[in-house]
Amino acid sequence: MLLTLAQPRAISSRLVQGIAVCALALACGFGWAAWRANERMADELPAAWEGRDIVIVGVAAALPQPYQRSVRFDFDVEQVLTSDAQVPSHIALSWWNSARDEKRRNCRNCTPENAGGSRCACAGRTAR
Repeated sequence: MLLTLAQPRAISSRLVQGIAVCALALACGFGWAAWRANERMADELPAAWEGRDIVIVGVAAALPQPYQRSVRFDFDVEQVLTSDAQVPSHIALSWWNSARDEKRRNCRNCTPENAGGSRCACAGRTAR
């Protein structure tokens, strides 16, 4: 009779322990994801630099994606040549149809046709 009373306590203790471990793992995962999201969101273009011209050097991180009026690709910034400029480490560059020829003159080794994987030095206007 004594053994039958002890078994439900052992099962409930294991159940509580399992739930506690799962809750702890869930809390740790959520905390890690929130920390990484905060780190990623902190890397943004300051409002003071919006709409200003800058010169950057970096690598085209993705192949160009043509849209109806523009061409866009991801760009990993390695160096900012404009003094005191603050630029995120990963940005999206776009060429608009009306400005495509002017942008080609301002970007060395990097055009919409050969952007994927190219190292580029570009001058352009920032936007959020």
